[in-house]
This record gives sequence, C-alpha cells and structure tokens, in this order.
Amino acid sequence: MDYAIDENYEVVYYRLWNGELEQTSQDTQTGIFTASIYGPQDLFGDEEPEYGCWGPWEFTYDRIPVVPPCES
Repeated sequence: MDYAIDENYEVVYYRLWNGELEQTSQDTQTGIFTASIYGPQDLFGDEEPEYGCWGPWEFTYDRIPVVPPCES
C-alpha cells in the first residue's frame, strides 16, 4: 500500500497493490501486479475503488550497481 498527500499533508488517495514478487538473483526481481486506487474516505470500504483498478503489469527489475562517488 502507498498513498499520496497534498501540500497540507492531507491524504489525496490510497493505492493498494496486489501481486507476486520473486527475487530471481541478488540483483533482479520479477513480478506481476494489479493496483486499486481509493479516495481518502473509502479505503477498505464496501465501495468500488474511487479511481478504478489497473493491471496486471509484468515487470523485471535490475538493481543499478552502487558506484563510488567522484573524487574532486
């Protein structure tokens, strides 16, 4: 789950993620997900998500290696 806030730190929406994530090596992950976005008042209510559902998405993640900082 994640959420967005406005400049007054009020919640704008909640996003609920559902899916699977697999660590395929020390530097890669693969997964498939869907997301549902709710307004600040209807999280976990009986209502349908206010902003709908999206997905599924498939993705592969490759870690960017840590590079030492440049010397000045």
